[in-house]
Amino acid sequence: MKNSNLMNDFKELAKYFRTSSSPLMVNDLLIITDSGDFKGYGTIEIKGSRLLLKATLSQKLPEIHGGYIYEQFWKIGGFIQGELPFWTVGLPNKWEDRWGKYTIHNSLFKIDRIHHITSTVAEGELKTAILNAIKNEKEINEIPNEACAYFTNYNLIGCSNVTEIVTTNSFTGVNKRMEDDTVLGEFGFYKYALIQKKQDCEVHLHSKSGENKNDFKQVFDALLQAVAFAYGQHTWPQWQRITKSGLILNEWVSAPRIVPRSTYYPITERACRCGDRVQSFLEKAIKCFIAGDEFATRFNNFLFLAREAGSAEAPLHGGLLVLCSVIEGLVKLLYEKNLFHEQVKGRQDFEVVRQKILECLERNKEEHVNSINRFKGLITSARFERFVDQFEQLSNYFNLPWEKMSLSLESWKRRRHVLAHGGSLEDLDLDALYDKSRIAGAINVFAASFINYSGKIPISALDNSYISLGGQQ
Repeated sequence: MKNSNLMNDFKELAKYFRTSSSPLMVNDLLIITDSGDFKGYGTIEIKGSRLLLKATLSQKLPEIHGGYIYEQFWKIGGFIQGELPFWTVGLPNKWEDRWGKYTIHNSLFKIDRIHHITSTVAEGELKTAILNAIKNEKEINEIPNEACAYFTNYNLIGCSNVTEIVTTNSFTGVNKRMEDDTVLGEFGFYKYALIQKKQDCEVHLHSKSGENKNDFKQVFDALLQAVAFAYGQHTWPQWQRITKSGLILNEWVSAPRIVPRSTYYPITERACRCGDRVQSFLEKAIKCFIAGDEFATRFNNFLFLAREAGSAEAPLHGGLLVLCSVIEGLVKLLYEKNLFHEQVKGRQDFEVVRQKILECLERNKEEHVNSINRFKGLITSARFERFVDQFEQLSNYFNLPWEKMSLSLESWKRRRHVLAHGGSLEDLDLDALYDKSRIAGAINVFAASFINYSGKIPISALDNSYISLGGQQ
């Protein structure tokens, strides 16, 4: 295949991987191992949700013994179609030796992504370029001002900005049509755009003129986390590029894949038709994620797990158990962030009573050792705030209607630890689907309330029930 655009552009390479399964040539292939460097050629192609690199070498690669951590993976590089320099890391998954007049050693590598070597590669300096590129990925010296990522099978909701599409036909002449396919917004020193590309989408982030007080990569990550939260679908790019004034600083490509979307997501077409703006949701979520602290990390992890458990591919019983655990963890996290300080007196009194009970048990330990030890374990593990108390207090704190939130709490009571409490998978029925919807809805409502979003959030997609946050009617 000969394509001048492909040879110079990783974005076109990503498009090729989305549209073709034919292998591409890899010239001047170099594999850097602890036992030396190995040279050859190969091909790269799409296999399922991974990239498959087939290396053909005149020497056999070293055998692998024991486990390897990521930092110990072999460094690999070369030129796709003889012109586009790349690097990646990996270990061979399979060896295929061919014996004959000349012995050929083939090794197969399953690769998650390949990275663009953005600097000029001088002749004979590929190894240096690979090692420098790996180092520079972790230590970008330049301050970027633009980023773009491409997501496959990603449908946007709430597009309110249009693209004018102009076509020319030899008979009908020039034709124009408008498509609502873009979400535009800005926050602080940045502006962003989400653009629908048929069944895919692109996400762009640009720095505006002025002082940049945040790490650009951290801001871009926060934007992608906000998009995932809003649309209930992980933001795992198939292609990503970070630049400074057009100069590419970091770029990589992976295989296209279908990322499951949660059945339960906070931004809906119905809410957008009623006037809610997805930009408002995104910008408030970004302010939370951009901190990058332990709280933001834990908050994002709970939302990630909720999306995993809420996808159509997740088994009903497994998804229910995960959602029950997620809502327990999220409520505890938000309670400690917002209300923990209000219960200091009650918590102190509880600890005083706990110590008195433990002292009393210790005095009588010799008479009933085993029983006393069990009671001591129960008393020690007891907490002042139960989950149901935290759930109710947090609902009141965010001014959420209890008649709707209580339904989610009842669903949690029915479905938590079903197997541990003597239930079975056969106990799951149609009501379990409604319970799952209500628990997932409560997770989104609490999370959206915390970021101070004003708009309608579904408390249960199956019940078609919404809660208006921020005083909206």
